[in-house]
Amino acid sequence: MTIEILNEVLERGAALPPAPLFAARDGEDPLAWVFYTSGTTGTPKGRGYPLGYHRQTQSGPLHFHDGRDGGRGSHCRRGDTDIRRSIPVCTISDGYANGYTISKWAGEVLMRRVHDLCALPAAVFRPGMILADSRYAGQFNAPDIFTRLLFSLVVTGIAPRSFYRGGDRPHYDGLPVDFLADAIAAVGPHTGSEFATYNTTNPHDDGISLDTFVDWIAEAGYPIQRVDDYADWVSRFETAMRGLPEGQRQRSVLAVMDIYRQPVEAMAGSPVPGAHFDAAVEKSRLSIPHVSKELICKYLTDLKLIGALEK
Repeated sequence: MTIEILNEVLERGAALPPAPLFAARDGEDPLAWVFYTSGTTGTPKGRGYPLGYHRQTQSGPLHFHDGRDGGRGSHCRRGDTDIRRSIPVCTISDGYANGYTISKWAGEVLMRRVHDLCALPAAVFRPGMILADSRYAGQFNAPDIFTRLLFSLVVTGIAPRSFYRGGDRPHYDGLPVDFLADAIAAVGPHTGSEFATYNTTNPHDDGISLDTFVDWIAEAGYPIQRVDDYADWVSRFETAMRGLPEGQRQRSVLAVMDIYRQPVEAMAGSPVPGAHFDAAVEKSRLSIPHVSKELICKYLTDLKLIGALEK
């Protein structure tokens, strides 16, 4: 039996010649798009849809949940941007969430291509942070970076005086998943041949931010010590997380701490324009919610339900 370390596999892969681009043979039905899961269950799954399938069945609509992360944030400045023109290529790197970023970019490119070929009604939704379901106990994404941060603040008991720098009133751009699901179902085109793009923002200039969440955690009965100097907090926070038992350390934000290593520029409302989404939501008679204290406390309750926090 041979055991290889990851670096050896990566080096061997990097030395391989580039894979040839796939092209359908004459008379063969070309692949239009692929639907896949990210493999969070441990078993990645996918299904390919050929172009002829869409032409024959007139299937649709197609609603694609994209992502609005730091790797591609500039293309979201306008909600109606065609990503093929704003970002014609993406670069593979070892930067934070680079693979995730490129998969979302590629998905949006494919959506545009399928729409061009088949004239199906389609929509791309570009959310910020997708927060837990506000209604059902235990329905939350335990491994995501936001849950990891809340968990780490609770178990270490230390937080910065503020996560932000600058003079504007800070705001956290997140929306609960149950609202987003309702909004996507209500707002996305269902007939015709429209292609719509929405930045699904939380536009409220309400001053509700990461600092507010720390206050709410403390009010829920979890003591939090505020550290005035941000760099000092980072150092103490990482040290405290490294000292956690293995199970808690794995749940912590330690492995993805780089995103919190510097304070965030304070900004009122959302950093990207969302007027198109706001108008569509209003027309559908839904209301974009504020992030509430009840939702943050639900995270703490959900963490207790799965045994991550003591009851």
